[in-house]
Amino acid sequence: MATMVTRLYADLADAESAVEVLKTQGFGTLDYKVLAPPQEGDLEPALRSYGVTKSTIPAYVREIKAGRTLLVVRAPFGRAAVADQVLDMHNPVKPGNVVETVYRRSYKRK
Repeated sequence: MATMVTRLYADLADAESAVEVLKTQGFGTLDYKVLAPPQEGDLEPALRSYGVTKSTIPAYVREIKAGRTLLVVRAPFGRAAVADQVLDMHNPVKPGNVVETVYRRSYKRK
């Protein structure tokens, strides 16, 4: 089982700082995805392919188009608390009524 953990940041620098700490905690490049403006093409398929829940995609698309950066982490079993803690240390902004930690039974790495 994996846990999808997402956070929005006001700028790319905060998201990149979080990624650097994730790496020191054993998260690999296949465990996270950074989506920052300007994004070319349709964001919805990219978010879906990474496992972002359908109900949160419209809010995240709006936020990215408004200039914010989204960090998505696929935390392996037992690692969600670490991802939550790391992401919360880097000045995330609240996306409104979006659940930022979603538990999943499985996911496919691409």
